[in-house]
Amino acid sequence: MPDTTVTVRPDLAAELDKLAASTEHSRAE
Repeated sequence: MPDTTVTVRPDLAAELDKLAASTEHSRAE
C-alpha cells in the first residue's frame, strides 16, 4: 500500500514522522 499521505500532506507526514520518532525514543528509554 503506497503512502499517499506524503504526497497529499507533506507537512502532516513530517509531523507524524517526528511523533513516531519521539515515541520510539521514549520506548527506548
